[in-house]
Amino acid sequence: MEAINKEYLKLNNIVNSKIPVSEDSPVYNFFVQRRKVAEKLRNNMLTEEERIYTLEALNYLENNIKEYLYL
Repeated sequence: MEAINKEYLKLNNIVNSKIPVSEDSPVYNFFVQRRKVAEKLRNNMLTEEERIYTLEALNYLENNIKEYLYL
């Protein structure tokens, strides 16, 4: 149950936080897509298969952001 709460808080933070780069930045679209994926996961209207695929998409986007920003 605690893991579910942590995941929900993480998704909520992604959805509600300001995108930390300007719209002119090449990485801006990664942040926008990350927010959209987090909204899908947070709404919890996915089948288990869709949820797994969407979590993979979120991880992919986060890895691309980290790689681009050298984190």
